[in-house]
Amino acid sequence: MLRRFLIALALAASAGASARADLILEGSPETYTPGTPFEFQVRLPNVNDLSLYNLEWVFASSGPASAISAQFTPASAPGAYPFPTSDFFASGGGIFGSSYRFTISDFLLDPPGVDTVAGANDLLGTFRVTPDSTATGPIRISLEPATFQLDDSAGRPIATTLPGEVTIREEKISQVPAPGGVALALVGGALLLGRKRILFSQIVSGPSRAL
Repeated sequence: MLRRFLIALALAASAGASARADLILEGSPETYTPGTPFEFQVRLPNVNDLSLYNLEWVFASSGPASAISAQFTPASAPGAYPFPTSDFFASGGGIFGSSYRFTISDFLLDPPGVDTVAGANDLLGTFRVTPDSTATGPIRISLEPATFQLDDSAGRPIATTLPGEVTIREEKISQVPAPGGVALALVGGALLLGRKRILFSQIVSGPSRAL
């Protein structure tokens, strides 16, 4: 089952006015299977005068940091992306300490900023996360507060409350013998038992020797 994480970001605007933005992780699965990629979208609706964003995502698990990799594709549908173009979009990931991190960022070269509307121009893009066969335990996804940026057209940071951590549990698959393998073992045992019986019968009823 897919779930929709609605993460509120409280924003304080200047001149006594206030605004509210929602950072949304959409389509994230409840569980993952090692070796199988999964995807989710990132949306940023209800932001006023958006001019720059920088989001460093942290992917951590109980396995090695190298067990996780990711790719991000910015929204390409006309009008879906917050900015008119993604010419200045940049992204990249790598291992830092015990976690895998991936940063996405973009900005407008000239003011004014843009106002994002839910379901219209709020889609940043799609993450494709690949946990390899060594991934184990839950994958925890969070934002790095030290590098988080959301700026207006004047270059002023938009005050925010960072989202909480999202956890995707590992899908446990029970290893049970295949029915065909069990049946084959039973047939082999029966054949072996039958052969022993034939040999015993030959010994008992074999030709008698003359004295």
